[in-house]
Amino acid sequence: MPSGKWKVYRSAKEFLMDGTIDLDTHGFEVRLFLSTSNCNTLTHTALSDLTNEHASAFGYAPVALAPTWTQAAGVGTFDAPDVTWTASGGSIIARFAVIIRTGTVNGVLNALLAACLLDTAPADKTTTDGNTMELRMNALGIFTLSGAEVD
Repeated sequence: MPSGKWKVYRSAKEFLMDGTIDLDTHGFEVRLFLSTSNCNTLTHTALSDLTNEHASAFGYAPVALAPTWTQAAGVGTFDAPDVTWTASGGSIIARFAVIIRTGTVNGVLNALLAACLLDTAPADKTTTDGNTMELRMNALGIFTLSGAEVD
């Protein structure tokens, strides 16, 4: 399933600028959240601020990302391979995916980077026992950053 557009958390923008989040060297993971979660509110800062992550059951667990950060012609692109979960013993049901900077840096534990809807309807995505849920990243990257010219 292709994800919706990734939305960068407000705090992540500051963390990117001050080095709290380093796209080149830090670890990242993606987690799934239920429709009742508050993860689509972009004013949150850390994983502990979010509610209703999918329970670690039925084949779901957070997945480490292997991101790339490339820069060309003044544009930086953050990207990662697609992510999959295989449902086991029950269904994986989720509405949102969230990318988290793992660990603690500058006093922030598990800083939030970006969130997206799994279905732009929006609707829950359900993967039944024995089937695979795939989170396909945009072919152009998860997000891009570009500089601004200053006179």
